[in-house]
Amino acid sequence: MLHRIDCLAVGNYQHLEVTKLFPELKNKKQLILGDCSDIKKFQLLLKNNCLCLKVAEHFITQEYVSRIYNVAWYKCSENFRKALPNQENNLEFFPLLWVNLRTHNKSWKSQGQGYANIINKLSEDFPNIGIVFDGWIDCNKVVESIVKLLKPQVKIYNTLGCPLHESIVWAHQIDAYICVVGSGLVITSWLSDKPGVAHGDRGHLNQQKFWSRVKENSIAPLFLKRKEIKPLQNRAYGNYQVDWQIIYQKIFQIIKKVEKEKLMAKDKN
Repeated sequence: MLHRIDCLAVGNYQHLEVTKLFPELKNKKQLILGDCSDIKKFQLLLKNNCLCLKVAEHFITQEYVSRIYNVAWYKCSENFRKALPNQENNLEFFPLLWVNLRTHNKSWKSQGQGYANIINKLSEDFPNIGIVFDGWIDCNKVVESIVKLLKPQVKIYNTLGCPLHESIVWAHQIDAYICVVGSGLVITSWLSDKPGVAHGDRGHLNQQKFWSRVKENSIAPLFLKRKEIKPLQNRAYGNYQVDWQIIYQKIFQIIKKVEKEKLMAKDKN
């Protein structure tokens, strides 16, 4: 279909430039749709004799994921890339665990204490554990509350509010994740092929039905069960509580499996 496109209508800000993701389109005309009303955008399209449509797909191929990662990697600064921990068959700093936070709504209300308990418990078996905190900047207070409760040897990487391309690169460095079901889970499961645990309100847990069918050769997240989630409101979408030990048991088993795979890979080398 790409060869049938005459021009591109793009916003004035792109997280990842479309012509870098699709170099096949680099010579196509571009219409930059700035911060104007929908009417103005429509008039601009008509003026240029364009029939505009949104190109979308229900399936993510491995080749497309590779394109996304490569574009994200080269968009990062050299200093950023040099500062990343080296995780290839490296057991001296293990595991590197991605912790996705959410606070504004539909969130785990006791996540501060809960995550601190999970991380401290994991550090008993993995004293060199590292944590990558992911989320938006409104989660800073939660991160601060967690860090105050952690053992001092736990290595912390706070990536709250970082650009999308940096988050994509970070997600390729981790060993496993704990994520809220939603856009944050896209980065770790569809765009980086990592194993992990997914929790959320009962409404979002229904996405388990299709999640692993969206991407080629995807690693299915280990979703919490509906009965393990306790809604705080009488509706499917809303804040909730969950016993931190349930998440701990699930992520512990995942990390042990990753550790075994890394040891086997190291022995082969």
